[in-house]
Amino acid sequence: METGLMLPWPHEAARIPGDPRSGFFQQEADTLNRIGKIVVQSSRSTVTVARVNDVWVAPLKYGYPADFEKVRGFVRKVADLKVGQPAPSGASGLASMGLVDPSSSASNDAANVGTRVDFQDPSGRTVASLLIGKEHRRKASADSPYGGYADGRYVAAGGEACLVTETFMDLPDQSKAWL
Repeated sequence: METGLMLPWPHEAARIPGDPRSGFFQQEADTLNRIGKIVVQSSRSTVTVARVNDVWVAPLKYGYPADFEKVRGFVRKVADLKVGQPAPSGASGLASMGLVDPSSSASNDAANVGTRVDFQDPSGRTVASLLIGKEHRRKASADSPYGGYADGRYVAAGGEACLVTETFMDLPDQSKAWL
C-alpha cells in the first residue's frame, strides 16, 4: 500500500498519512490557484517562475511567459508524490541522500546538496517547501547487460525525509525548462 506525503498548507508539521489518496498538498484541488511563485534553488542556480496578472512568467528572463502546462505539470507531480519508504532524518543520513539545504551553511559539499523548491503565495510568503535529493537507483540483476536504473528520489519536507517513487528526471532547475 502506498501512502501520500503531505506538505503543510499553510505551515503545519509535515506528516505521512495513511490515506493512499492524499498527495503532497492537503488541498490539491486549488493549490495551483493559491501559488504565486515557485522558486527552485540548487547549488548552481536559483530559478523563479511567478504568476503576474494571471500569467506565469520567468521574471529573470524579462518576464517571458512560462509554459503553463509545464508549471501545472510540475505542481501536479509534486502534489501527487507517493512515499516509497520513510528514510532516516539525522544530519549524516540527510547528507548521504543529498538532502542538505542549498541555503544552509552546511552546503559546502556540492555532492550532498539538494534542490529546494519553495511554493509562495502571491504576497511572497513561503507556504510550502520541498527539498529534492539524490536519485535512488535499483541495482541491475546479475544476468542483465545493462546497469541499474532510477526508481525514485529522496525528498524532505517539514523535517521528514523519505524515498518517493517520482524520479524528477526533468527537474526544472534552469529558466529555459519553464519556457
